[in-house]
Amino acid sequence: MNILLLDACVSTNHPSRTRILCENYMEQYKTTQDEIAHVVLEDLGLAPLTTQMLEKRNKLIEEQKYDDEMFALARQFQKADRVILAAPFWDMTFPSVVKIYIEQIMIGGITFKYEDNSAVGLCQADKLVYIMTAGGYVGEQNLGYEYIKSIADMLGIEETELYCGEGLDIWGADVDKILEDVCQEMHVPNGI
Repeated sequence: MNILLLDACVSTNHPSRTRILCENYMEQYKTTQDEIAHVVLEDLGLAPLTTQMLEKRNKLIEEQKYDDEMFALARQFQKADRVILAAPFWDMTFPSVVKIYIEQIMIGGITFKYEDNSAVGLCQADKLVYIMTAGGYVGEQNLGYEYIKSIADMLGIEETELYCGEGLDIWGADVDKILEDVCQEMHVPNGI
């Protein structure tokens, strides 16, 4: 299995609490033969799309030059058998680098196509696992997860799974216990 780990664990906490959960989840893959591509989003130096970048992208799509380096992240995402996104709850969603990454992978002809006026996903992942932490309580207002679920659905990834440690910055919170409880919930069915 080809696993794509998208690491958006930007943090002033050392170590990142989201990364702690992510590492716990990834431990389950240690004994497998799976290939794991660990992509640290902040290390990619991604920039929001500009008019000039969009013009280049649209021209490449029009000419069906999908092998261009501009589409490397989209090709990698499309080929993943499972996607794991680790990102803290940040300003009601997630760190902006996640949105910028999504702009890079939403490529008609690679990750989706249009048929009969509807988007049809071209990604082969069976599941997207979203791992997050939050200083407060997110509850039903998990806008980041809802957005990611919608993107996954559009790209053809039918199943999403959420692991979330909440209330970590609330005075008196037992952070270690909260993280431990989330780790206990994490499992990869049938070994994968």
